[in-house]
Amino acid sequence: MSALVDELRSRSEQFATLWNSGTVGGWRTHTKTVNHRALGPIVLECDALHIPDVDQSVMVYSAAPGTPAAELLALLTVVGIHEWDGDSARS
Repeated sequence: MSALVDELRSRSEQFATLWNSGTVGGWRTHTKTVNHRALGPIVLECDALHIPDVDQSVMVYSAAPGTPAAELLALLTVVGIHEWDGDSARS
């Protein structure tokens, strides 16, 4: 998450100003389990920033590098949204 914020701050002066002001909405961190049909449960960190003025939230799901969840997320980049019948993937 910090890498994302750093990138946004470097690309947008307005974002950097708003972020540095400290007037952003509340930040919440949770652990969520996503149940993938083929890969099973994937335990992820879920960081949420709620912006009350417009009643919106930004949610980022991530896994620490080298963890089983990170390996499953990497596998999802290959599996993607294809259906999985156990033997082969199909669109």
